Amino acid sequence: MSDNMAQHETDMAQHPTDMAQHETEHVPTHARVLVVGGGNGGISLAARLNRQGVDDVVIVEPRVEHQYRPLLSYVGAGLASIEAARRPQREAMPSGSTWVRDAVERIDPHASTVALRSGATIGYDQLVLAAGSRPDWAAIDGSAEVMLAENASTNYLFDLAPKTWRLIDGMRAGTALFTMPDATCPCAGAAQKVLYMACDLWRSRGVLDDIRVVLTVPTDTVFGVPGVDEELMRKVAEYGIELRTNTTVRALDRETNTATLEADGRTEDLPYDLLHLTPPHAAPAWVKQSGLSSEQAAGFGRRRPRHAATPPLPERLGDRRHRGHAGVELRRGAAQGDARRGEEPAGGARREGTAAAVPRLHRQPVHRQPAHHGVRRVRSGRDADAEF
Repeated sequence: MSDNMAQHETDMAQHPTDMAQHETEHVPTHARVLVVGGGNGGISLAARLNRQGVDDVVIVEPRVEHQYRPLLSYVGAGLASIEAARRPQREAMPSGSTWVRDAVERIDPHASTVALRSGATIGYDQLVLAAGSRPDWAAIDGSAEVMLAENASTNYLFDLAPKTWRLIDGMRAGTALFTMPDATCPCAGAAQKVLYMACDLWRSRGVLDDIRVVLTVPTDTVFGVPGVDEELMRKVAEYGIELRTNTTVRALDRETNTATLEADGRTEDLPYDLLHLTPPHAAPAWVKQSGLSSEQAAGFGRRRPRHAATPPLPERLGDRRHRGHAGVELRRGAAQGDARRGEEPAGGARREGTAAAVPRLHRQPVHRQPAHHGVRRVRSGRDADAEF
């Protein structure tokens, strides 16, 4: 059932279209479009802009390794290797963009500048925030410590996806707990993907009946999307999954292997033998420190309000402009696709989201001339279409 999908994700991670890329030793002083983040969302949008004729695109990304996170669900299910999900960052960068290997320290949206950790500053006409998010271990008491235990893992940490597979592969009996958070998380639905693949494996081995499989979701239904709910509920019934709706994880105890669950104002301690945690996520601290967030936005960039009448999906996915700063595009997670699940970012909507954003960025007037011509150093590498 999942082997073809896993192979598809592996092919996209490892075999992009041939391409070279630009990496600079000298930080440019200005960019027409400055993209913060060299993950799938940032490089997808930059590549589209390049194809539309925008050649003054700068990507700020400190990592030297690109990690293709959509593959991690399959790594956790034993259908792909972790090595298939990583490659040098230079091989993923689009040829028409300049890569600045540095990290953001702060943003001044009023001056349209980005200060880097190295001490350099880049001005911009348009800014795209695609820096992603990080697990917020403080949101669930004991969650960081539990990840060090032998019976707990998460596919939301790159290095732990192989551990998820070891736990699933070794499970023969007991309680397996899979969770979804009640806070912002990149593609939280991926937590269910590994769940169904695990159940399919356990059933094929004849051990599913000996495993109590529990899924907690914060929504009224299994996924919160009509149509999808009906399909998934068939799988829930087929695998005998114990579905806990309107339920969140409030605490985890490594010593007792228990999860404190809250539902309808009441708490319950649930013992487990295997835990796959989907942790709540937080935006980089500099987003809030730069005045681009608010308490309601939970540290992420403040988006413009949704239209009163729901527009077509591409228009909704493209409406990612910052509420207070028209020159700032928000591409949370994998280019901030919401996949029709409220505010939750998801890579499944990345293609539509970037496609809708590019025309708006392309037609913005150029206020200043770039000041970094002739300082780029070209290094050979494979060209990535970046349309993962």
